[in-house]
Amino acid sequence: MSERTTSRRRYLKGAVSIGAIGVAGCFGGGSDHVNMRIGSSTEGSTVFQTSQAIQRVLRDQSDAVRWDTQTTGGDPASIRIYDEGDLEAYGLTNYTVKNAMNSRDPFDGEDLDVAHQGFSYFVRDDHFVALDGTGIETTDDLLGRDVYLLQPGWGTRQQFMDAMNEDSELKEQLTENVVNIDTGDVAGAAEEGRIEAILSYGANEVNLPTWMAETEARVDLHTVEMTDQFRQVFEQSDLVTYYEKDAYGYEQDVGDTFQGWNLLFQYYFDPDLSADAVYDVLQIVHDHYESVREGQPAFFPYGENPEHFVTAIESDFLPVHSGAADFYEENDLWDDSWERGD
Repeated sequence: MSERTTSRRRYLKGAVSIGAIGVAGCFGGGSDHVNMRIGSSTEGSTVFQTSQAIQRVLRDQSDAVRWDTQTTGGDPASIRIYDEGDLEAYGLTNYTVKNAMNSRDPFDGEDLDVAHQGFSYFVRDDHFVALDGTGIETTDDLLGRDVYLLQPGWGTRQQFMDAMNEDSELKEQLTENVVNIDTGDVAGAAEEGRIEAILSYGANEVNLPTWMAETEARVDLHTVEMTDQFRQVFEQSDLVTYYEKDAYGYEQDVGDTFQGWNLLFQYYFDPDLSADAVYDVLQIVHDHYESVREGQPAFFPYGENPEHFVTAIESDFLPVHSGAADFYEENDLWDDSWERGD
């Protein structure tokens, strides 16, 4: 585990009023509640959609917690804003948090505090699709073409780029004509012929993000077959996990199989948040997961299989927030290799 503490963040929080930092009260009576400002990615992403769905259900079901989704634009930004004292939690990959803990790209030279592990909320299946008529059928065909490799500034794009360092020459060829635009502009760029292939993704074997669903509604697509040189990159990298599975999420017939790499996401919580508040979040998404799914169908069915909560929890990493630890211990999910937060 990193030796970093939350001392600087606690100083920042102590230097402003309780209302300003988002804690409007505590458990115990009346309408007092704990505000949780949750750092999220851009609108249209699965991260944003999931957070919004949780927010709606918590406002209906909890008198103790107010979940407030904050669009930060990307994973690195969420961590920086949290460090400044303007978020209480965020949702992103363990990989991005580890980079922040160790001042690695894109956090070079930064000394940042990070939050504690909380609970997993989706497994992302990244894969390539190409526009019909481009002649792109395999990943080798992507080299030198106009390819969209996710939004600049996203931690998951950085993770992909770092995984590609397993073959620096292949990475250079793939990124020769990379298209750098926001996800909200992808559908239009594809329709206008400015993009020939896209790094797409699905969530929890259910659906696509909104930006990709809009894209496939406007252009014809097909999956891209993974060649040996690309597959070896993802099989050898310790940053991602190679997979093959049945295709899902597309309205059109893009092919039968996805070949790509998995990413794990979880929510992280400020250790200064009360254990009761974080416990309440886990209990409600467990009990009311079906209501959350009305807003995000890919949300895990925690009530049917609580193991989903701990899919992304890691040992020899950050402590697990005390409220989440309480929930895991009471539901026989706790692993003694994990560290419990204060």
